[in-house]
Amino acid sequence: MEDKEVLYKGDWLDLVKIDEYECLDEPDIVLILVKRIFEDGTVRYAIRSEFCPPYSTEKNYYTMISGKIDEGEDAKQAAIRELEEEAGIKLLDKNKMQDAFDNIPICKSTTMRTYLMNCTIREVDLGITYEMVDIKGDGTENEAKSNTLWLTFEEMIEIIENNDTFDLLFYLATFIYREAEIEEV
Repeated sequence: MEDKEVLYKGDWLDLVKIDEYECLDEPDIVLILVKRIFEDGTVRYAIRSEFCPPYSTEKNYYTMISGKIDEGEDAKQAAIRELEEEAGIKLLDKNKMQDAFDNIPICKSTTMRTYLMNCTIREVDLGITYEMVDIKGDGTENEAKSNTLWLTFEEMIEIIENNDTFDLLFYLATFIYREAEIEEV
């Protein structure tokens, strides 16, 4: 078993020493890829415009829907909760959320592991049942300043090409979406 010493304890993360290696001890997270097919055939993807004080106190940054896995939750339960909180999508058939990647370390400087989840919803019900509800967020001020946008793939590429207010998760999501679109053609 690893030798873990807590060097600093914070609200959202701890600094720990594990076998003489200092790193952040953070909760595991889910990243959620959400594809929405509208009745007219238009395809859009859920992207967050989030207020992120570590990056800027003036601008929102583009990222994907994500959140930490709370105590007592598994990755799928967390993804379903975050989907409702951040995109206003309440899945009625909970089995429609699918794992893409499972339990991947995010980087060597943190204990955080991530689960990539996938969900496709359709305006014309083809077996996936959901309802749109009010986006309630997690109750924090930062969440209240954030918004979920439904963008086409081309709009996502335009953000990457024309500004610097996106994070690595947004960049990753864009190219995962691109691969999915190529496979469907």
